[in-house]
Amino acid sequence: MSGLKRVHIGGGVKTIEYSAFDNCRSLTEVIIGMSTEMINRNAFHGCESLRELDICGKIITIEQIKKTKRGEEEEEEEEEEEDV
Repeated sequence: MSGLKRVHIGGGVKTIEYSAFDNCRSLTEVIIGMSTEMINRNAFHGCESLRELDICGKIITIEQIKKTKRGEEEEEEEEEEEDV
C-alpha cells in the first residue's frame, strides 16, 4: 500500500484487523467513524508518518497511545510482584 496518505474508515466497518495497514509508511491521517468497535493490535504497525488518529471526532496522538501502553505494562508488572 505504498503512497497511501489518508484513510477514512466509515459506515459498516466494525473491526480494523491485525496488520490492516502494516508498513504504510506514507500514511499520515486516519479518520475512524462511529461504527468501528475494535482496532486490533498492530493494525497500524510500521506507519512511521502517522502521528494521530481521529476516532469519532476525538484526536488521539500516537504518543498518548504509547503512554497508555507503558502504563498498562507497569500495572501488570506491579500485579505480578504482588502475587509473589
